[in-house]
Amino acid sequence: MRAFCADTGWTFTHCQGDLGVFEELARSGGRRILSFNNILPTFDGYPPFRASRFLRDPRDLVISAYHYHCWTRETWCTTPHFSWAPITSESLFRQEIEADPRLFPKGVSFQRYLTGLDFEQGVVLEMLWRRTHFRTMLDWPDRPEILTLRYESLVGNEEESFAAILRHYGFGEEEAARGGAIAEAHSLKHKKLGSRRHTRNGAARQWQAAFTPRLARIFEDNFGDVLRATGYESDGGWVQRVNGAVVP
Repeated sequence: MRAFCADTGWTFTHCQGDLGVFEELARSGGRRILSFNNILPTFDGYPPFRASRFLRDPRDLVISAYHYHCWTRETWCTTPHFSWAPITSESLFRQEIEADPRLFPKGVSFQRYLTGLDFEQGVVLEMLWRRTHFRTMLDWPDRPEILTLRYESLVGNEEESFAAILRHYGFGEEEAARGGAIAEAHSLKHKKLGSRRHTRNGAARQWQAAFTPRLARIFEDNFGDVLRATGYESDGGWVQRVNGAVVP
């Protein structure tokens, strides 16, 4: 989207997870396209707008985050001043990772603690790290201005998908086609993937090879409502079909 905006004279801003920045820019109007992640805007008081929402299987989000956080050099992940209290106060942490408060992580980075756990405990830690994101997934409003696309249908179909997004935004066919071509040029199928890249593996349903029966049960018991709300599962029966192996 950044390349499309540069090509067409629009302003693009990625707000990361900063809700204040996003809300301020959204209310300012203008020829502007904004993006954000892991937050839920109010959608109140905006000028007329169109939006798109990208959904990915929450289980894949957890597996992807686990692998990325094991090596990233992002400051929040490597600082020894990471705020552990919101995570260690969760009952799931005490049940599955560490029951003794005297051994709770303190003065240690998220990455260092994560890589010191076994794979199953590490994935549970990632579930806890994602918990606020999962809550936003439950609360998204159903509004005609918002077009929802699933990651699983988008990857591999970037040209068609982004052209549809731009048409939803109100662009004409010529601009939509131009944007679709730009998206195709930036497709994962043209990029080098690997364990030390932000995009390690763009495939969908990676969780099926990584989730153990224990992880499936933990996820269902704690976050199964997210799977139902996002349409990835209709009930808890998926747990019985899991027989994946631990991925080192």
